[in-house]
Formats: sequence, C-alpha cells, structure tokens
Amino acid sequence: MGRPRLLVPLTTRFALAALAPDFDGLRAACDRLGLLGCDVYSVPEPTGQAAAHMFAPSIGVPEDIANANSTACLAAHLVL
Repeated sequence: MGRPRLLVPLTTRFALAALAPDFDGLRAACDRLGLLGCDVYSVPEPTGQAAAHMFAPSIGVPEDIANANSTACLAAHLVL
C-alpha cells in the first residue's frame, strides 16, 4: 500500500544494530527512485525471530523501530 519501500536483508541482528546510515544520501536516493524509504531486516533465525528498522528520511522519519505500519510489505515478503 502506498509508496514502495526498499527491503534490505542483513545476515544477522548484530549487523542491523551496527548500521550507521547516511540519512542525506538515503533521502536523495529514495526521492530519486520514488521510494518511501527502506526496511532493513535481519534474516529470520532458526527460531523465526528477526529484527528490523525503518529508514524514511523523505517523510521526516530518519530511523524508527519496525512497527506494524512500516513492516507490512516486509511481512508479506517474508511469508511468500
């Protein structure tokens, strides 16, 4: 629903926690590509647990924890 987001898988939750995005560069890239932002997530562990962060500087949300609204496309992608 709405503007598309880029989904970026990382291999571990540690890699996700270590991110230090360039928000100006991310905003420019998202604006150029017509994206709302990106959801960066760790590949689900054998237990099924994963973690995610949403980055959407184009709409005034540089970084946020993943919530129900921001991860609907990610959840659909992981289920399929």
